[in-house]
Amino acid sequence: MARRHAEEIPVSVEQTRTEIEEFLVKHGATNIRYGCDEQRAVLTFQLRDRHIRFIVPIPQQDAFEFRLTADRRRRRAPAAQQRAWEQGIRTRWRALLLIIQVKLEAAAAGVVTLEDEFLAHTMLPGGKSVSEMVTPRVDATCATGEELEMLPFPGTPPALGEGTP
Repeated sequence: MARRHAEEIPVSVEQTRTEIEEFLVKHGATNIRYGCDEQRAVLTFQLRDRHIRFIVPIPQQDAFEFRLTADRRRRRAPAAQQRAWEQGIRTRWRALLLIIQVKLEAAAAGVVTLEDEFLAHTMLPGGKSVSEMVTPRVDATCATGEELEMLPFPGTPPALGEGTP
């Protein structure tokens, strides 16, 4: 089985949150906030004129991935299951740090725009993200098998048979 990034990182969630906050501030983010409950952790911040929200799902302690050993052949002892669950949470936070770093560095290098990179996580009036608004519509379109009209790449000539003769 392939190993995931930060799978066995001993860095605490608190330290990772501090790293995220420092990195965001370095790139001009403000109003950085965290919150959590048993099912999710939420990170929000403002970047330029956009309000951004990331939701990190918190796995259940009795989830299959924590009950069994990595080879899935034996059940873990309760203390080992607890350690695996805690590591699972740390891994998710490290992945969040990584994705934020990559998005901000790519935008700083001019590879992408901040708006494009954070579009799915941009908050809209009413409290939903762009992703929460758009995903159900995309899912419905895909479920019907309806073909979407593809827009041509800007500046490309029309395909043969299109446009004026």
